[in-house]
Amino acid sequence: MLAKKRAHRPVPSFRTVPRWPIVFLAFASASIAIASPTYSGTVNAVFTNEETDGFYLDANYNPVWYDDNDPVYSGDGTDSIVAGVPAPGSEPDQWEFLGASFSNVQEGQTFLLGQLEYFNGTDELGTDLFGGDLTLNFDLTDGTSVDPLTLQYQHISTVNIGNEIHDADWLNFSQINASFHVYENDWATANVYGRIIGDPYAGGLTLQILPDANGDFNGWIGPSEPVVPAPAAVAPFLLGVCGVLKRRRG
Repeated sequence: MLAKKRAHRPVPSFRTVPRWPIVFLAFASASIAIASPTYSGTVNAVFTNEETDGFYLDANYNPVWYDDNDPVYSGDGTDSIVAGVPAPGSEPDQWEFLGASFSNVQEGQTFLLGQLEYFNGTDELGTDLFGGDLTLNFDLTDGTSVDPLTLQYQHISTVNIGNEIHDADWLNFSQINASFHVYENDWATANVYGRIIGDPYAGGLTLQILPDANGDFNGWIGPSEPVVPAPAAVAPFLLGVCGVLKRRRG
């Protein structure tokens, strides 16, 4: 059983790509207020319903179904997941959502919901996770109820071949057409923005990647790349070669 190999990082042209924001989701307002209300409160997140079987991509980008999985992970029901048995010199994969506080936000105003952080570690095949649910909860100080937002995500990995772009793994939110790619053995952070609208509902979510302390982005944000089926649809050889770039285990 082979672990992924760390390769010397080239300087890809993609580093000029990352900063464009991606609109995640919008919910229609069901009412019109006479005067725009304001909202204060906090956002918190929980990861649940982890997928322990699923697809990874081989060195030729072919999806391979893997159901002989013995995952090692922690954090179900919290705002942070740690997953996988790391190869020597690496750390396990980790993704977390750090919720923000907000004050006197007007209806329809875009504000910071929190930060999504992702570390792409080099893990042993058969010890990682393939996805789950991310739920954002809104706790308003006046007690107003806002429906939680639940987003399904896939954790996509590829066999490493020594190319930074190819070996990047990502969290893929296919239902809302957004994907957060992170280079091998790197952290990346994205600000998540949204709005409160109407009854109220949360909507208008956007994601914007941030530079690290050295000014590096360590990945990029792109549209959803549905290169593998959902775990319940076991059809690993029907998709052919996928013309996209990802990471993973070998």
